[in-house]
Amino acid sequence: MRAGVEGQQTRIGSAKVRTLLALLLVHAGTRLPTCTAIAELWGGHPPKSAHANLRTYASRLRALLVAAGENGDAPARLTGVPDGLILEYDSARCSLDMRDFERDAEQGRRALAEGDCRAAAPLLKRALVHWRGEPFQDATLGPLLSTRAHALRDRRAAAFEDAARAGLHLGEHAEWVPRLRTFLYENPTREHAWALLMRGLYLAGDVGGAVRSYQRARETLAAELGVEPGAELRGVHDAILRRDLPAGERSGRPDRSSGRPRAG
Repeated sequence: MRAGVEGQQTRIGSAKVRTLLALLLVHAGTRLPTCTAIAELWGGHPPKSAHANLRTYASRLRALLVAAGENGDAPARLTGVPDGLILEYDSARCSLDMRDFERDAEQGRRALAEGDCRAAAPLLKRALVHWRGEPFQDATLGPLLSTRAHALRDRRAAAFEDAARAGLHLGEHAEWVPRLRTFLYENPTREHAWALLMRGLYLAGDVGGAVRSYQRARETLAAELGVEPGAELRGVHDAILRRDLPAGERSGRPDRSSGRPRAG
């Protein structure tokens, strides 16, 4: 994890301090309860010095925030409150990648749902630019941050699929077909991404490649989850075989992951 002000990046040295910062960012603008912070930092067996250590970590963060400002005017402020801490920041001077990603992804999703791919595409691409590395990278994740990181990864995958859908609608097959292949290498059970890859190949004129992608998707789902392709994937495959897949088709997606409960 790194903090940056006006292009200057500062690495947060201590693992515990990084974890505390991640917790404060998740709770930005609201109280982070002391008991939540201790449970995340030390699990079910905190040391007797946990409260004192927490105050030390908070003090280190305050020093970093003050150093990031000019003449004591820090862009963010960490305040102690009864049984907790609050991180407040000036949104005109600070940006949080997590919040910026979620804002642009949601705006892009709404535009896409309204059928406005030209408005959706740049918003969704900008959302993906905010994604740099893994969520809370270099922090030690307890149950709260692990759950939040998992949700963010799912949201990033959904935003990528939305961006690909908008791009394919706009004829950007050359960009999105290779990106979808890379994405599926990392996320092999995302049925909607397989459907998008098949659509992109078909609309680029590679009907054989689209059909082969269906076969690979079917084999992967069987091997990884023990299931057959769902309705969306079968529908795209059937339309390709009939040669009647519309270029601008709006595909409904009841489930944006595999269409099945996750394995494990």
